[in-house]
Amino acid sequence: MGSKYKSVRKSYGQQDFSSELADWLKSDNTKTLLELDKFFGDRTFAILFMFLMAASALPIPTGGVTDVFAVITILFALQMVLGRRDLWLPKRWQRMKLGSVFTMKLLPGLVKLIRWLERFSKPRLSWILRGKTSDVILGLSVAILATATIAAPPFSGLDTIPALGIVIISAGMILKDGVMTLVGWCLGASGILIQLLLGKAVLEVIQRII
Repeated sequence: MGSKYKSVRKSYGQQDFSSELADWLKSDNTKTLLELDKFFGDRTFAILFMFLMAASALPIPTGGVTDVFAVITILFALQMVLGRRDLWLPKRWQRMKLGSVFTMKLLPGLVKLIRWLERFSKPRLSWILRGKTSDVILGLSVAILATATIAAPPFSGLDTIPALGIVIISAGMILKDGVMTLVGWCLGASGILIQLLLGKAVLEVIQRII
């Protein structure tokens, strides 16, 4: 990480994360995935998890379009499982500029969401978010929940709860709030349980018909 990023991040030390992200968006820095990773460090994973899964977390049918985002989320989550602290990107992605949709709509929307969550968040059980074991558990949790969103039948809405679980887990990671992360885990697990129960019910109906 370059010295300019160290000095800028140091000046943000007393800011809420939402303000830090908003200031980065307003800055003159080139908006690329590589620069995002340089500036936010290990928080980049959580930011991207929230961004990539936000559409699936909305209670609207996506028709499987967001499965691509879920696959990318799984790839990033597996990097956490493997112990990476910084995001690995293919060379052709490193200099890829974030489009205006990302910087003018999606990330500002993320700022608003984080700012709202900051009203209820505080550093609680932050020890569960520290260490390599925690990274492995968080990465696996996100990968499993993202897989669950892919497994959900199109237009069923069953991808919403696991995706929302990822969003809440990621918010807990960013805000160092272990309680919020646990809420995300419970929410995501309940979404998987609902999928399994409904899947079992559908299978029983089919067997009776046959």
